[in-house]
Amino acid sequence: MKTFIALLLFINIAYTQTTDIIWQNTINASDFDTVFTALTLSDGSSLVVATSDSNASGDKSENSNGGNDIWLIRLDAQGDILWEETLGGSLSDFINSAQETTDGGFILAGGSKSDISGDKTENNIGENDVWVIKINATGTIEWQNTIGGTNSDSARAIALTNDGGYIVSASSESGISGDKTEGRKGQIDIWLLKLNSSGTLQWQNTIGSNGDDIPTVVGQTNDGGYIIGGYSNSDAEDDKSEGVSGFNDFWVIKTDNLGVIEWENTIGGNASDILRDLVILDNDNFVLAGYSDSNISLDKTQDSRGTFDYWIVELAANGSILGQSTIGGDDEDFAFDIKVTTDGNYLIAGQSKSDTSGEKLKDSNGAIDYWPVKIDNNGTILWQETIGGNANDNLVCAAETDNGYILYGHSFSDVNGDKDENSDFIDPWIVKLNKEPTFSIEDDTLNKITVYPNPSSSIVFLNNKENELLVLMDILGNEIQRTTKSQIDISNLTSGVYLVKIFDQKKGLISVKKIIKP
Repeated sequence: MKTFIALLLFINIAYTQTTDIIWQNTINASDFDTVFTALTLSDGSSLVVATSDSNASGDKSENSNGGNDIWLIRLDAQGDILWEETLGGSLSDFINSAQETTDGGFILAGGSKSDISGDKTENNIGENDVWVIKINATGTIEWQNTIGGTNSDSARAIALTNDGGYIVSASSESGISGDKTEGRKGQIDIWLLKLNSSGTLQWQNTIGSNGDDIPTVVGQTNDGGYIIGGYSNSDAEDDKSEGVSGFNDFWVIKTDNLGVIEWENTIGGNASDILRDLVILDNDNFVLAGYSDSNISLDKTQDSRGTFDYWIVELAANGSILGQSTIGGDDEDFAFDIKVTTDGNYLIAGQSKSDTSGEKLKDSNGAIDYWPVKIDNNGTILWQETIGGNANDNLVCAAETDNGYILYGHSFSDVNGDKDENSDFIDPWIVKLNKEPTFSIEDDTLNKITVYPNPSSSIVFLNNKENELLVLMDILGNEIQRTTKSQIDISNLTSGVYLVKIFDQKKGLISVKKIIKP
């Protein structure tokens, strides 16, 4: 598989049409209901995992147990509710991560402040504890485990392991106490927990340095070890070999099958870089997704487009950087989720406040919109869509199905823009999109854009259509200028090779051309 590169010399890339909404569902309840994660299953159905402080109202059939509860919503392939279940105790409970299990049920991991009450069968040890729950296919609890020390601990991610058990990456502020057998290293540490198939704790490892080290994703690698992704503001102490570059950096840790560190890498620029997700590739490389407001500095090779941008980084199996891509507009853009698509490309789920600028091809509908972006393995955008209403719409994750993509998030918007149902306050909003058709942009029967004269020392002309966007970049992918005119003045540029990307405002990227200045 090709690695991400900043050079966009590969012009035989896929062009994709804008997508259409097949269906959408605003899942209502009376108060504050937000999606934390979701799973798309092989039959196109979904499990949506939300947190809710609503009583029975709208689509919610059960009252709150107290504080925030876990709200599980099972949808069929058309987005209709099959069943929904409220789980929780007398205080606040939440789930950050979920996976489908081999028996057709689900494993859930998050945190709880509740003692024995409602669905909670164990008292809390500290302020907040890790709460792992195994449910069957209809949402009935099969077992649960409360794991913690005397301070605040919560599971951030869970993954299935090849022995039938589970690996959990948690954040911990606890010292030796309760279930915690190792002392605290900083303010917040990574707490790696291995559970067997029944949820019994088998081993644990506390990983961290002198500051805040927050895990966001975990997975089992092809060699039977584990990969942990997160972010850190710690110095080079204890388990960390590199100090923080800015305010926060990506921190990626590879361990063996017993949680012993094999390598770790701090990745960042001069500001704040937050890793939210990663995928493990068949060739043992990793692709990281998060957001960054760093300009060119240290590990960052492209300037920020606005404030925060999507930052996608590919690592080799030994943790070294192979390539990266910065994607964003002139405001805040946050990537939360990445998945490998069936064609070997990547679907990124996130949200945007940006209008048309940078890589963003549509204005915002409201304050914040869903911004799913598909890229190839060179980091080139193949397709993107801005979807939202008149207020905040927060896309949490997305997945491919056999005939499209499903977007999972929550919305403040009423009927407006792409939204066809009002929100009671903030509600889960699930959107199904058509899968885009593809063809080569260099097929002359479809695309006959030319650049002339080329080479040129002053002005070049293109025969593109009116209102198509032209973005001129240097050979490293840094934007120089953009225009909707059919000519580009390069007289002030130094000699060399430049690239111009041509965008249709609805269809996305349709061509990349080289310009040579002698």
